[in-house]
Formats: sequence, C-alpha cells, structure tokens
Amino acid sequence: MGAGRPPADKEQKVTETKDLPIISEALGVIDGALNDFLHRELVSSNEVTDLLLDVRSVLSKSSAKSVEDISGLELVLEDQVSAQA
Repeated sequence: MGAGRPPADKEQKVTETKDLPIISEALGVIDGALNDFLHRELVSSNEVTDLLLDVRSVLSKSSAKSVEDISGLELVLEDQVSAQA
C-alpha cells in the first residue's frame, strides 16, 4: 500500500466529468482502432503510435478549451475590477 493513500476499500471513485463529449470521442477513436486490431495477429508500432497520437489530439482539444475558458474568465474579472476602480 502506497504512503498517503487510503486503503482500497476506502478510496472514492470518480464517476463524473465535465468533458464527457471529449472522453466519448477519445473512446470512439480507441474502440475503432481496437476493432481494427482485433482481427490481426500483428500491429505495427506505427499504427499504435498513430492511435496514441489521435487520442492525444482529442484530449488536447479539451485541455486547450479549458485554458481558453480560464483566460476568458481572467479578462472578465479584470474588466470588473477596472469598472469598480
């Protein structure tokens, strides 16, 4: 058992997420590739790399959107502070 971690029976499970559409899209990419890979004995490292890059791309969209949301919030807060001054 790792230091600082609660016992397995006490751990809380995270079941909600704000980026459900992004996760669904990433899962779709993974499922499509797994379906293609399922019928073959060998999968090249290039194909696996392409899959990982596709998933990373989908997840990066979510991260970039979060950064834009935070930047937009900062601008709104700055405008409110300027208006009060």
